[in-house]
Amino acid sequence: MAAPLRKTQTDVPIIITNEVHEPNIVESYQIGSTSIHIADNGYKDKSKEEISKVWSNFYEVGWEIWKSISNSKNETS
Repeated sequence: MAAPLRKTQTDVPIIITNEVHEPNIVESYQIGSTSIHIADNGYKDKSKEEISKVWSNFYEVGWEIWKSISNSKNETS
């Protein structure tokens, strides 16, 4: 079943899914009593082009959020 898409304020589609996958742990760290596990599920079985698109979308959404926050701060000043 295809995951539904939701549009953000910037019209960048976000995939909404309730699927839970076992993490593909690639690195683990222990800092004091805290365990940190790094998983690469977002890249598993993806081509370089698909990974590049993920990063481009991530950058685009992040930049839009930054501009929105910056604009709202300037409007309240």
